[in-house]
Amino acid sequence: MSPMEEKPRRARIRNDPRMKQLFMSKTFALQFLAATFGDVFPNTAEVRQQPTEIITRHDTAEEIITDLFHADISFDVVSEDHSLLGEYHIEVESTENDAIYLRVLSYGVNLSMRRARLETDGSISIRLPKQSIVFLEPDTVEQESLPYKSIAMYRVFAPDVEDASLEFAVPVIRVWSKEIKQAVADNDYITIATAPFRYRRLVRKAEGSRTAMQSLFLEMNTELKAVYEAVRGLLNPKDTYLLLISIKGLMDDMYRAYPEAIPVIEFLEESITMTATEIEQIGIVKGEQRKALEIARNLIGRLDVEDIAASTGLSIEEVRALRPKV
Repeated sequence: MSPMEEKPRRARIRNDPRMKQLFMSKTFALQFLAATFGDVFPNTAEVRQQPTEIITRHDTAEEIITDLFHADISFDVVSEDHSLLGEYHIEVESTENDAIYLRVLSYGVNLSMRRARLETDGSISIRLPKQSIVFLEPDTVEQESLPYKSIAMYRVFAPDVEDASLEFAVPVIRVWSKEIKQAVADNDYITIATAPFRYRRLVRKAEGSRTAMQSLFLEMNTELKAVYEAVRGLLNPKDTYLLLISIKGLMDDMYRAYPEAIPVIEFLEESITMTATEIEQIGIVKGEQRKALEIARNLIGRLDVEDIAASTGLSIEEVRALRPKV
């Protein structure tokens, strides 16, 4: 069956919140742009998300397990002085078909109209955003062996022009074609976060066999624990938190109704709680540090450096650094 042949209709679940949580992390967003487009930005750059539609969901896992997930993430990268460095649109789809490639172009044109402008010579300038398509799971046996990354080429022909007047490439990512261990080694956190999709087809096949289901979710739990241990040493607590809640959100969406999945979800919940506590503790420490520095500044010139250090808990070097430059 060719990709364009009609298949039984399946509901589409907008999954923007799960994906947007990931791109709230500047670390994840800039890593994705560097790996996908080769675009490298300074650490001072900021990522600004653009609005997307509200999520719509179904009520039962039986519906969700067979539905199509879909998300649009649109964001800009800006400099310290708020200059636009890049505009991006990431289309996330559970499965691949030709219609998606056409829709991505349409969405890019619609986005470009936000910044269309009339030039002094009367012409209209339209700048398309850089776009990428991320597919989450294979829909056919043939798709299982497709490469992790490929390029979709678009050619735009203007009226009365024989050759393409505009040609551009859209990177296509298929997350199932990269092993999770390799994703961790590559700092590929978008692929890591979509790990629950790797088991969706297997869960469908295992339904009706409790033993098979238990084995499947045990494997999933082992894999996610290994991921958690690996990323804890690579990410700051806030990014770890965003990664965990994104994975847990997908687990809730797809597997919450399966009793065999509860240990996996409970592990994620415990890890999220631990990470949130760590973030809170870091905030307390930073608050205490700011308070000590403020007290030290007020004491400079009134007490010796050694006395200020002793009374605030700061080091002598930290206190000396606060003295006015002569």
